[in-house]
Amino acid sequence: MKIFQKTFYLGLLCTILMVSCTNQFDEINDNPNNLTKAPAENVLGNVIVRLVGITQNTAGFDISSRWTQHVANFIFPEADIYTPRDASVAGIWSELYSRVLVNAEVLIEDAKADNRPNLQAIATVLRVYAFQTATDLWGDVPYSQALKGFDNSTGQTGILNPSYDSQQQIYQGLIAELKAANELFDNTTDPISQGDFIYGGQIDQWQKFCNSLLLRLYIRISKVDATTAQTGISEILSNPTRFPIFTSNSDDAQMSYVDASGQRNPLVEGYNANINEGVSKLMIDFLSSHNDPRLSIFAKPTKTSVDAGTPAYVGQPNGGDLLTQSEVSLIGDVFVGDAGGPLYLQTYSEVLFIIAEAANNGWNTGSWTAKQAYEDAISQNILKYNGTVGTYLTESNVNFDNATTTEARATLIAEQKWVSLFMQGNEAYAEQRRTDIPTLSEVPKSAFPGKGLPVRLFFPSSEAAVNAANVSKATTGVVDGIFGVRLWWDTQ
Repeated sequence: MKIFQKTFYLGLLCTILMVSCTNQFDEINDNPNNLTKAPAENVLGNVIVRLVGITQNTAGFDISSRWTQHVANFIFPEADIYTPRDASVAGIWSELYSRVLVNAEVLIEDAKADNRPNLQAIATVLRVYAFQTATDLWGDVPYSQALKGFDNSTGQTGILNPSYDSQQQIYQGLIAELKAANELFDNTTDPISQGDFIYGGQIDQWQKFCNSLLLRLYIRISKVDATTAQTGISEILSNPTRFPIFTSNSDDAQMSYVDASGQRNPLVEGYNANINEGVSKLMIDFLSSHNDPRLSIFAKPTKTSVDAGTPAYVGQPNGGDLLTQSEVSLIGDVFVGDAGGPLYLQTYSEVLFIIAEAANNGWNTGSWTAKQAYEDAISQNILKYNGTVGTYLTESNVNFDNATTTEARATLIAEQKWVSLFMQGNEAYAEQRRTDIPTLSEVPKSAFPGKGLPVRLFFPSSEAAVNAANVSKATTGVVDGIFGVRLWWDTQ
């Protein structure tokens, strides 16, 4: 775990309030005792804190985890029935664009000016993560013209109504950015002394994250652009020296917190302040039917069953009849029991599932076979949460050898990947849409009966108000903001 340096974090809190308004720094005089710009390490810490919080908590947990049917709310089911609040969606959009991406851009430009290749590469990885989150939620979004509303060097207003790039163009750009970032990493120069709340300045770990994230981008587009995906994945896996990737759970890109005021895990703090969510019926039923050892890790027995002396697991149906808190299996303590616990951006088990899928496609994956990567992916996910694998891999509906066709093996890989991404809502939601596995059904009490599953997030009204023409173009054919036109990579 990478733990906060408390004194630095307290200083960061002040900087977070300042960094977004970079044009104000030009007004500070040239007195050497005054700051003319925020220290790079403070900006880096700001970007990481905000990126992890908005992607894994507000977007990932509050919306995407419901839409992929990992968790369900038994008191306020608005997101479960496909009507998340506009204010929440606006908050996600604003945090990604006005704070995370703006400040990542500041970091990149300053790193270039100061000849800091590692800082530039790290900021690029964070930028790509934020843009991929945005495009995987909304589809076409501002990319090539984004972040150009004000030119600090000239003090001139720039592009206030950026055009929306196609998702295909965005993915092409993000892949190029990560490949360029990989070439910048250099352990012999530009140490990162503070602000790195993910890897504590370990440059080699950031390079692994960079290329593991690149694998994620490639597999996402594999059903719509198989040639690019196959070429890219094969390039990475055939040259581990040039393209190092995660090789153990210790490589996971995760941010740990401190159980102290202002430093707690925001998801854990919010969850325990007012417990409204439990594990979904779909997840409980899947784990139970597979004799999955993660059942007791992901969920708790219901209070009613424990009080009766017969512990049992019961999931809340997404968008169905609401159970009471005592009747629902609440989320396991490994995820919500420690306010100093981590939130995850990407894990080793995800990388192994990507390799398994690529191998099953018949692509060059080096020494990896599909079976080996599949079994290791499951095992590493269980072990990450201190579970016991036991004989799980030989369960009839888990055993890879029982799948005798490419399609059957692909289904096993996708099912188990969906399980492994529990509490990583954005990635789980994206992968379920890409593969259509597991098969989801419209929730019983959908606010839009008969329209099926949401295939994208609606644009917030605030964006539609200020950039109406471009939003209108990006949503041509979209029904009620969330139905109809699928994302570019969603071809199933």
